[in-house]
Amino acid sequence: MRILFAIVLFSLSAVMAAEDKAADQKQFLGRWRMNVEKSRAAHRDDVVGDRLWRSYERDGDRVRAAWGDETGETGSYWAKCTGRPEKVLEGMSIRCWQGASMVIEGEQLGKGDGKHKYSRREVSADGSTMTLTWFEDEKRTVVSDRFVFERVK
Repeated sequence: MRILFAIVLFSLSAVMAAEDKAADQKQFLGRWRMNVEKSRAAHRDDVVGDRLWRSYERDGDRVRAAWGDETGETGSYWAKCTGRPEKVLEGMSIRCWQGASMVIEGEQLGKGDGKHKYSRREVSADGSTMTLTWFEDEKRTVVSDRFVFERVK
């Protein structure tokens, strides 16, 4: 019985430690410009112009994600991506975690735009392209938007 208890306790500790570990987001760091030609949005009006961008930069133990257009920054948030909910804006939290080595999985929790959304950020093997895909379902099978960004040198 003691051995079984020790195994269960060890397993729970390992799971909790894995949840607390921040995602390795170094492959996303830098500035990215959207390639409108390669991007697909459910609401095309959301993709106005060809000067949309995103950036990711270290800020202590978190990463600051920001986005905007030719007029400047229009939004940002900070996250560790440990798999636990993190408040990013008033009334909205996200939960994100390391998927594969070049992937961050996530979900938007809150009232943001009135809908629970699921996301995947993925950087290409050569590091030149990042694809941000939004899904309608938790299993990530129904794509609503796919935004393709190219790294700004």
